[in-house]
Order: sequence, then C-alpha cells, then structure tokens
Amino acid sequence: MFINYLDIAKKIPLKENDILLIASDIKNLALHELSLGKRFDAQAFIDSFKEQLSSGTLLFHAFNDNLVSGDTFHYKKSKPNTGSLSVAAWKDSSFVRTRDPFHSFMVWGAASNYLKQMDDPSTFGSNSVFAWLHQNNAKMLIIDLPLIKCFTFVHYCEEKIHVKYRKHVKHSIRYIDENEKESIKERFFYSRKSGYRNFLDDLEKMLLENGIIQPYSFNESQCMLVDLHQAYHFIADNLSPKNNLILYSFSYKDWVKDVLKQVLKKVKRQ
Repeated sequence: MFINYLDIAKKIPLKENDILLIASDIKNLALHELSLGKRFDAQAFIDSFKEQLSSGTLLFHAFNDNLVSGDTFHYKKSKPNTGSLSVAAWKDSSFVRTRDPFHSFMVWGAASNYLKQMDDPSTFGSNSVFAWLHQNNAKMLIIDLPLIKCFTFVHYCEEKIHVKYRKHVKHSIRYIDENEKESIKERFFYSRKSGYRNFLDDLEKMLLENGIIQPYSFNESQCMLVDLHQAYHFIADNLSPKNNLILYSFSYKDWVKDVLKQVLKKVKRQ
C-alpha cells in the first residue's frame, strides 16, 4: 500500500488513549520519499502519532545499553543508540526521559511524568518501564526490523520467568542527572551467560501465527504491531522445557569470544 507516510499512524488501529512503543529503521521510508523527490521528516512522523494518541502515551527506546561499570551516563547528554526516531524524540522538548541508565525511554503523553519517576534497581525489573508496558496492555509498532533487532521486551520476560541462560550482573554507573548532580547508580542487568545468544525467529513466527503480531505494509516498508501483554503470556506459557519455544542458541565458538572479551575488558581496566 502506497500512502503519505504521515498517514501511517491513521492506518494502524490505535485508540486515542493507547500506549504505543515504536522501534524502527526508517531507511526504506526515507528512500521512498527520496524517490518521490521529497524528504522524510522524522519530527513530522512522530507528531502524526501524537495526533492519533491524543490522550495516550507514546514511547521510543533511548538506550545506552553498552555501558559497563565505571562508565558515565548523562541524563541530558547521553545520546540514544537506538536509531534516528529515538534521537528525534530525545531532541523534542515535549518528551521526557526515564531514569534508567541502560534502558531509558523517551516518553510523551499521559504517563510521561509517572514513568520518569520509575527507578527499579534491576533494568528489566518489576518496577521498570518494561513491566509497566506489560501490565498496561501496551502495543509496540516495529518498522522494518526483525524482533531480534529491537524486542528488548523479551529480556523483561526472561527475567520474570528466571531463565537459566541469563544471570544478574551488578554495574556501578557514574550518573549525572538533569540537574547536573552526580552520583553512583547501581543497576542489575540480567545478562546472558557466556556462549549464549538470543534467537527470536521462532518467536516471531509463532506470534504472527497466533495473531499477537499484526503485520502491515506501507510504502515498501514492513510493519508489525505487537500486543505486549499477550506476547508476555505467550512466552511464559510456551517457553521450553514446558513447551517448544526456545529463545536462545549456544555455541562454544561464541563462548570463546565472550570469555576473551571479558579478559580484554579486565586488562584494559588495570
């Protein structure tokens, strides 16, 4: 379907009070506009979703999830590493940023002030934004990305279910808040063990087959609308060994890579 990209928000089944998280690679949308001699306007695209969610909440990932102990997170200056729409939201003064140094979100709308106050000691914990998304029946719109590239929500599910291939790792992050006040913020990150990688191809297929993901196509871009509440319960009900859903792969080659990386990090700190 070929439409004005600013009308995509109208074509997605959204209610005015919905909670919507967007993750995207906008390259295809931008190239389509370029082929028409036009320019893709990220801010206008974000505003089109604000219009549809007039009494709802709009979120974008604003992650800095490559931090390790001793690194610095600056609430105002640490640029999100989660794509151009996230950066556009970060620059938009109508959005607020949540407080977690690893997995902050840019939030606009009804729940923005509430979410800004969340400060769970575990980045995927029961008082995290991920938990709030699950508990409040949020939707996630994914544009031109597979689940493996953007479905960080799965790590919240993994922590909640206590999967065996991840473990809590404690990090101490130098944290500079919005008032330039400096402190040490300790966070637990439910990290994968050496040799393990997430594998979400089967999950994506199953969620599509069960109607938990609704697919859409606009201007040669492929979109998926995910019901996060249903996705959580599908994962919890079907995860191996209880059923046949497996969310990870393991190889000794990856194990060697991970161990060597850990050794190099220790050497650099000395």
